[in-house]
Amino acid sequence: MKSLFPPPDGFAAQCLPTGRQFIGQIMLVTTSATLLRAADRPNWMIGCYTRPWGKFDYRVAFDGIAEAGFKFVGIMTAKGGWLVTPDTPPEKVVMIRAEAKARGLSIVSLSGGAFMVKKSLPEGIARLKRLIDCAVICGSPGLLLGGTGDPELAEDYYLAIGASCDYAASKGVGLSLKPHGPANSTGQQCRLLIEKVGSESDGPAAAGWLPPRSRDGRSPGGRRCRAPRGGSKEGTPVRFRTPHAAGVAIARI
Repeated sequence: MKSLFPPPDGFAAQCLPTGRQFIGQIMLVTTSATLLRAADRPNWMIGCYTRPWGKFDYRVAFDGIAEAGFKFVGIMTAKGGWLVTPDTPPEKVVMIRAEAKARGLSIVSLSGGAFMVKKSLPEGIARLKRLIDCAVICGSPGLLLGGTGDPELAEDYYLAIGASCDYAASKGVGLSLKPHGPANSTGQQCRLLIEKVGSESDGPAAAGWLPPRSRDGRSPGGRRCRAPRGGSKEGTPVRFRTPHAAGVAIARI
């Protein structure tokens, strides 16, 4: 059927794209949309620990963190002390996760306090593994360890970590060491302790338990423990930092 309004001469040649141009435009639009979606996905997951609400129920902490606009939360202390310990029943950990989820929060770090028992390395290992299990239950990709200032526990403390690295890696949980206390208060001290775990443990994941990168040896944080790929000691661990007691940030790589 002949059009009542034919296009002017040269319109098709000038305005209509060729097949190659059309495909190129589609690819450009698709690529742009993908890049925009990637830009919407933050490289850093910034959140807040429950510790500033130490005098209140943890639900009050969750309310405050959510109201402040955070999407991520770190489990630490609240009214009554540590929210999660090696002795916390799994059903309570499930409830904590549910309360966080109800407020639109994802748990990205768990700090469970002390796990070592004097003169009982096997029990210390068992308790640390229970904390790792708690991290799995609450959906946390990382377990934050505070070190120990007790000279009688120091040796076994890091032996327990070395013995638990493979278990943590198998569960998808990263272990990090927080600058805290007299024995591990600086990045340099943390580096030495982390290297000690790697050098004294035979498991592949312990070799992947790497120190923080710091030019001056004072930067906080650590790196996730993960079984190295292809036998490499470097592997591809994810950077895991804990800048201070109130904040938590994880870099997605």
